[in-house]
Amino acid sequence: MRNVFCAHYRVCLDQAARKNLPDVVCDACSHRNESIGIDETDFTEYRLLLWAIFKPELYRSYRAMEIREALQGKKCSRQTSSTGLAL
Repeated sequence: MRNVFCAHYRVCLDQAARKNLPDVVCDACSHRNESIGIDETDFTEYRLLLWAIFKPELYRSYRAMEIREALQGKKCSRQTSSTGLAL
């Protein structure tokens, strides 16, 4: 069973996609019972999904910026992207 409310779900989903796995199953995971509150007024994740589908070059650019900032020890701000577009 999937736990889409887990704080780690996005990372697991990315790993499954990279490995071309047909499904993500959380049954054996130590985080399977964790849950985060979802702020339905924050549309950032929805916007990122739409970018990934319809504007993959923009999504790749944003993810690269996010990774660079994480490696530099900075917290990535989701208010603007490296392209200057508001998220």
